[in-house]
Amino acid sequence: MVTIVSEYQDGFTGANTRIACGPLYSKRILSMIDIAHIAVVTRQCRRDVASLGKDEKALKEAVKTAVKSGRYLCSEWCQLSAAGAWAACDAHGYTERAWVEAAWKEMDCDFYIKFCVGKTGSVILTLSHHPHRQRH
Repeated sequence: MVTIVSEYQDGFTGANTRIACGPLYSKRILSMIDIAHIAVVTRQCRRDVASLGKDEKALKEAVKTAVKSGRYLCSEWCQLSAAGAWAACDAHGYTERAWVEAAWKEMDCDFYIKFCVGKTGSVILTLSHHPHRQRH
């Protein structure tokens, strides 16, 4: 059984496919992000967020930065870690100042973040967040 957990639900094809009418959430997300809960909903994203040392507040700031000054990359259907759960997501790239251990200094780093607004409209689901060239 398939369950769509995102607010946007039109045109699901049953596979990881692009959604042509995006971005889906950019206008709405900025008006709700400060009061919404943010949830990390894939195993890999949980690992990546933990390795980056991000908490809920930092993830909200990442989404804000990505939408306000980052680059919209695409909208696509994504499968969550839960069997049969799918979400229509927006993917963005953005630049953030971060500590780079190998260089022993702060540098501008490119990040990738994929998110959606949950079906209830009160939760932002984060499906992916990592350095940009690492993986999509």
